[in-house]
Amino acid sequence: MVRSHLPGRLRIKGEELKSRVFLERIKSYLLNMKGVLKVEGNPGVGSLLVIYDENLLESNKLFEWLSLEKREAFKKYTFEERGLSLPSSLSRLKPINMGMLLGLLVSLAGLIFNHIGLHLWGGVVFLIFLSAHVYKYRNTLLWR
Repeated sequence: MVRSHLPGRLRIKGEELKSRVFLERIKSYLLNMKGVLKVEGNPGVGSLLVIYDENLLESNKLFEWLSLEKREAFKKYTFEERGLSLPSSLSRLKPINMGMLLGLLVSLAGLIFNHIGLHLWGGVVFLIFLSAHVYKYRNTLLWR
């Protein structure tokens, strides 16, 4: 949905723009379009700001591409292009999250079976993946 439009500046909002991966795909595509000068996304609120040269790019073409139908087609195309189907809830987990889950399960198994070494190693694995997770999302986690 178009939130604001001035010559050379367009802001749209949409639920699918809250996905960082999807937002990055759209940003990289738009930056390769002739006339697009700058693209900024905010996944927190699901918005996309496009700064463009109105002499090189007609706003109608930009509106057409950024319409909901085109964004949905783009999302489906990228999944099909990569040979992916919609994943189950477990396969959707990211590798870092899977590592944390594995570490937690191994640590709990060590507790249940009274094996202190297994419990400690599971805890160490969990902490390693947790620190990688915190580092990866440090900008999201920090208060501003």
